Amino acid sequence: MGLLCSMRIAVLSVFPPFRGGIAQFNDSMCAAFDQNGHTVLKVNFKRQYPRLLFPGKSQYDEAPMPLENALLDSINPLTWKKTASFIAAYKPDALVVPFWQPFLLPALTATSKQVKSLAPGIEIIGLLHNATSHESQSLGSYFIRRYLKAIDKAWTLSEAVASHALVKTNQTRVQQLFHPVYNHFPNLCDKHDSRKRLGLPKAEDAQIILFFGLIRAYKGLDVLLEALPRIQSEGKPVHLVIAGEAYEDWTKYERIIKELDVHNIVHVHKYFIANEDVPVFFGAADAVCLPYRSASQSGVTAIAIQYGIPVVASAVGGLVEYFKGNSLGRLCPPNDPSALSEAILSPLSAPVLQPEEVKAVQDRFSWDAFSKMALKNA
Repeated sequence: MGLLCSMRIAVLSVFPPFRGGIAQFNDSMCAAFDQNGHTVLKVNFKRQYPRLLFPGKSQYDEAPMPLENALLDSINPLTWKKTASFIAAYKPDALVVPFWQPFLLPALTATSKQVKSLAPGIEIIGLLHNATSHESQSLGSYFIRRYLKAIDKAWTLSEAVASHALVKTNQTRVQQLFHPVYNHFPNLCDKHDSRKRLGLPKAEDAQIILFFGLIRAYKGLDVLLEALPRIQSEGKPVHLVIAGEAYEDWTKYERIIKELDVHNIVHVHKYFIANEDVPVFFGAADAVCLPYRSASQSGVTAIAIQYGIPVVASAVGGLVEYFKGNSLGRLCPPNDPSALSEAILSPLSAPVLQPEEVKAVQDRFSWDAFSKMALKNA
């Protein structure tokens, strides 16, 4: 079925009012499918994580909208069959089932299998944000193998995931796509106003590095903190803004900040950043830093590209793919504070990015391009 054919597509995953990058990704993806002439059914979770297993403060937006088609409960098998019947009754040409967290795979895999038994003609497409879990490998790998064998085809968002041994050995039909640039955030705020709102130094007095998003061990915030003293030996003072909710023990970062005596140049906003505040944090930044130890791809990079903010990132996983043939990003080895400090200094002293180059990268990673590429051979 080609691009000229309108398809009926169901997507089984998490959507707003659940908060976070996956819900935002799914909503944007469905909007892109709709704009390209396809009919889309969004099937949401009724309960994503049990409260005891959720590391954050809330799973929902601060002003949540009503749950629509909220059927799937991750720990209640009775809802899996009900969800499958609902999807099968819609009679989609394809069912897209994203994977990002192994804990949710028993529910997603069982529901997918039941959809297939009720309507064998539906093509079930797995959308892989990761190839494995960032934290757990053993039990997670078992659930991922079952999921990959239950789907008809896999979409990946990076070459790193497409070439992963777990994917290649358990699914023969793999289509490599990309993580599109987000377009649902408000316009970037003025730098002067952003810094004033956040209590940061003026642009003429200091440069700002932004570490944005959920704080988890694999994201290497400790490496960035250790790089800060090295950066201070060069030119204008550099301040670090940390913006995101901690999904691990924060005390280790407090200890590093104290030991390095960098508390006066580190500004911590340790809470989930609402959509309307995203352009304030990015508006204040001269560069965004992703010192990740591992990565499949990055929603934070997608936001930075939307706003045309330079990125400094570890050369791991799918992060490398964003910056081939453009100067929007600087890459360095992971787990190396010295190399990271050198990489950070580069965009801070470089000329302002040209609008034409930023626009070319935005177009390359657009949702329209994603939708057309994904469904070209569906």
